[in-house]
Amino acid sequence: GPSYAEVAQKYEATDAIIDTLASKVIKGGSGVWGNVQQMTPHPALSMDSARTMVRYILSLRNQSISK
Repeated sequence: GPSYAEVAQKYEATDAIIDTLASKVIKGGSGVWGNVQQMTPHPALSMDSARTMVRYILSLRNQSISK
């Protein structure tokens, strides 16, 4: 899958996007990044914990990405 920095570049850190991404962390998913392996669900994770993780990842937006 993509690096955290790549995720941060793709998404703006709005409340709505944070909630959407937090839900995806909990439920898992695929298809957003093309033909890559499905993200494993984390059903035991609370929504608050998932939001905290997503906020951290999106905070990496201004860091450089090595390609």
